Amino acid sequence: MAEVQARAETGTPAGGRIAILTNSKAVELLTDDAGAVEGVVADSHGIATPFRARNVLITTGGYPANPWLFEDYVGAPMYIMESYAHCKGGGIVMAEAIGAALRGRDLHRPGSGSILTSDTYPATVYARFDTRPQKRLPWEI
Repeated sequence: MAEVQARAETGTPAGGRIAILTNSKAVELLTDDAGAVEGVVADSHGIATPFRARNVLITTGGYPANPWLFEDYVGAPMYIMESYAHCKGGGIVMAEAIGAALRGRDLHRPGSGSILTSDTYPATVYARFDTRPQKRLPWEI
C-alpha cells in the first residue's frame, strides 16, 4: 500500500503502464473511425491532454447530484440533494456524446428514505427512516 500511495503522490507510473493524474477530470472519450473507444481527453488545471488506451473504464458515478439529468432520466424532479456532490453524470454525458445507449433507468430508486417538507426542489428533510439492512429485517425494507 505504501508503494501505491508513493506512486499516487508522485504520479510515477507503476511498471510504466499506468499514469495517475490527480486533480484531473475526463472530459471526452476518444474513438477510432469505427466508433470504438480508444482513450480519453483529461483536463488538468485547464490543459486538455489525450490519453490512448486498449481499454477504458468509466467509473465516474451516477447523476443524482445533477437536477437536470435527474429529471431527464427519471422523469420526475429531484426533490432533495442528498448524494455525493460530485455525482453529476459526467461519464454518462461523455458516453452519450459518442452514441452510447443508456439502460436501467427503471432500476433507479429516486428516494432517500426521507420524508420531505415540500415536493419542490430543493426541499429539506423532515424525517428519515433507516433502510440499511444491518438495522432492518429484510421484510421491513
